[in-house]
Amino acid sequence: MDEVKILKQDVMPVHALPVFKEETNFVLTKDEIDIVLNQDYHSTKQSGKNGVKISKSDTVLEDEKLQRVKIFILSRFNYYVENILQIENCFYLTQSWSAINGKDSTHHLHAHPNTILSCVYYAAANPDNGGELRLKMQRSRLQEGFYFAYDKKEPNVFNSHATDIKVKTGDIVMFPGWVRHSVPEQKCDHDRIILAGNLGMNPWQLITGMETRGATGVSEEFKNIAQWLY
Repeated sequence: MDEVKILKQDVMPVHALPVFKEETNFVLTKDEIDIVLNQDYHSTKQSGKNGVKISKSDTVLEDEKLQRVKIFILSRFNYYVENILQIENCFYLTQSWSAINGKDSTHHLHAHPNTILSCVYYAAANPDNGGELRLKMQRSRLQEGFYFAYDKKEPNVFNSHATDIKVKTGDIVMFPGWVRHSVPEQKCDHDRIILAGNLGMNPWQLITGMETRGATGVSEEFKNIAQWLY
């Protein structure tokens, strides 16, 4: 009997999660950094450790002095939608904020409600001292259909329910807003500074999409308001 030869192998990540990271040379100017640092912040504490400082404003990128940064972030969002997701929907920025992690601080596990897409731009980050972006699912892909236990030979995208993404200054990461994420303890002496944003969809597009699928329950009054606004 002839020896069987494997001619080709393909591992296809079907139903994959569209997480996109770019390494860029975009850095904030001193004036832009000062605007971020001078925001009003509130602090959180989790598990007895130092927490993250989050801006009280959720419209940070609407500051005219951060217009250059806003244009950059939205341009990368557009690239993500058009070239990675390859969908034709129109999205708009619904929220934007800044956050600062000092030494030994963390950011608790959370997701972004009422959000379709999210992004994080790293104004200051050191990839060698913790502070990764940690994405976490309740189950691994293998466990979604049937929740069984197993021992891992090597962690990978199929058998792991959490992924750590190392980041550095200039990086930007985009992902669906419903994905739970956190920041483990960062050990760098310098602050880890981020600017983040959420994207929503034009309500009129949502309504017309529902009608195309034959959905009911959308009032004429709401449709008129959405069409007038957008």
